[in-house]
Amino acid sequence: MSALPVDPTDPLALPPRVSVTPAGQQPGVAFGLAQDVPAPPRSALAGLRERVKAARAQRHKDFRVPGLGDPDDPWHPDALFLRFVGLSATDQAAVMEPTGLTGWAEEWADAVKLITRACVGIFSVDAKGQPIGDPATWPRFTYELAETLGVDLTASTDRFGDLLRQVFVADQDVVYMSNAATQWMLTTSKPVERQSPEA
Repeated sequence: MSALPVDPTDPLALPPRVSVTPAGQQPGVAFGLAQDVPAPPRSALAGLRERVKAARAQRHKDFRVPGLGDPDDPWHPDALFLRFVGLSATDQAAVMEPTGLTGWAEEWADAVKLITRACVGIFSVDAKGQPIGDPATWPRFTYELAETLGVDLTASTDRFGDLLRQVFVADQDVVYMSNAATQWMLTTSKPVERQSPEA
């Protein structure tokens, strides 16, 4: 028995074929006619770990230490910068822990605690304003830096305060830097309300 003739004008009589669709779309199967099937919506969790890691690496703020180099020259070779990141829950609790001090002594102690915990690098810049060196190797306010600068933290009553005095020209500069870093953290961490699309 011979096969029935196929009417080429009838799409239902043609064998199914897979359409060729642009990148990013799923191929669709149509009977005779090419058909594009929309790609499924992207999951909010797709690549979340990598996205958070990349965003965390970019979430920092660089402040110039006052009084070092010509203030009118943003890339002066004597200029020094500190890089700040947001505080972890542990460091935030340590910074907010009451010191039992009052007035200027309290402001100073709080500033020292915040800077030593939130600063992740001390660096300078080249003539084009680019940071010099690998951020992973930048010095921080640690015992190693104290040893390099000749500060004996074990014999100091102010400990890391004396270390900061090796970097800052005046004590009030430390407090101002701490206030600026705190303001940046509060602004950066402020939740943003989702905007509803217009109808």
